[in-house]
Amino acid sequence: MYIITEDAEPAGNFTEQKAYIKKISLLPPKSLQEISVFLNQSYNDIYLLDFFIYKSLKSITLVEIKILYKSSLDDDYRETIINNPPMIHCKVLIPPYTHPFDKNTTQKKFDINWHHGTLRHKWHMFKLRLNYQLGTFVKSLIQHI
Repeated sequence: MYIITEDAEPAGNFTEQKAYIKKISLLPPKSLQEISVFLNQSYNDIYLLDFFIYKSLKSITLVEIKILYKSSLDDDYRETIINNPPMIHCKVLIPPYTHPFDKNTTQKKFDINWHHGTLRHKWHMFKLRLNYQLGTFVKSLIQHI
């Protein structure tokens, strides 16, 4: 199942991101046939397609498709890209406690639904904050000795 949104990029504020996730959850999911008809009809005006895994359950996976239209771009830039095919990006949101560039991270798997505030995500964030606070506390004690 798929959910289509039109260039609705949430701001960096955590509260606004949560409101965005809640707003998307109210949108009705569509089937692959409905999505393919819609994308075929608007293909010439699409500039960018971003695919995100919105939610995954045992029986179904919801994929969010963010669309940026050429008509929403500046006139000068639109003239340069008018004949270009749409760009396609497939993205997976990675939680901060499993950052791929962190050499100390031993956990390879994570819950794909973490951005919905699952209990496992809250537990990992608690441990991450605790480790950070303990680390800064110990460093400050060492500096004062």
